[in-house]
Amino acid sequence: MTDAQVERLIDGWSIAMGGDFSILQDICSADCRIWHSSDDKWMPHREAMQAFNAAHAAGRIPPFENVRIVPTAKGFFCQAAITLDRIGKVHITQLVAVSDGEITEVEEYIAPEMDLAARLQA
Repeated sequence: MTDAQVERLIDGWSIAMGGDFSILQDICSADCRIWHSSDDKWMPHREAMQAFNAAHAAGRIPPFENVRIVPTAKGFFCQAAITLDRIGKVHITQLVAVSDGEITEVEEYIAPEMDLAARLQA
């Protein structure tokens, strides 16, 4: 992959993180798969996006905040947060693998923000 190809994918991912998820159809491979730490399962990207789009359309997915994307040797790394009504701030880390100009895998680590020091002292 060239740096220009990776930059194009990063730009597309940034657009998606800004709320235009339709671009993912153009930058993800047909067999792209995604893993979520919340259920420890791999699933086809298209299936995951159907569920995500339904939740977003129902107003259950707020805008992403503090989005930061950094290139890596095999793709790029994205950090962001969202604030959910019932949970509070949730941090998201996405490790994105790319090949042949497309996104091929996404590992998404999801964790609610918490005061670990206070919990360890309790």
